Amino acid sequence: MSQRALSETGYIRYVELSVNALHAFTSFLEALAAKGDAEFFHPHAFDAETARSIAARSETGNDEYWLAMRGDDVVAYGMLRGWDEGFDVPSLGLAVAPAHRGQGFAREMMK
Repeated sequence: MSQRALSETGYIRYVELSVNALHAFTSFLEALAAKGDAEFFHPHAFDAETARSIAARSETGNDEYWLAMRGDDVVAYGMLRGWDEGFDVPSLGLAVAPAHRGQGFAREMMK
């Protein structure tokens, strides 16, 4: 886990997705769905069952799933996936919570 201070946003923790963050991750996905983001960001469904499945795979598989968190809230989500399906080069996916867009979180996740 790492933590980086961002001047405009306070402290952000970067944590690998695990079942410990399942509630926050599910809430994050539900916020994306409510905003209609599935039209633009659709690597998987945005429901609780999918959240549980991804959290479990994150702990055991080769694909990487990370969260940027402020307190108990997920502000951004990033993934490198494809290794578990046998690809040599993974695909990248990033999403920022609707309430936290325009603050540089996607850029920070890329770093």
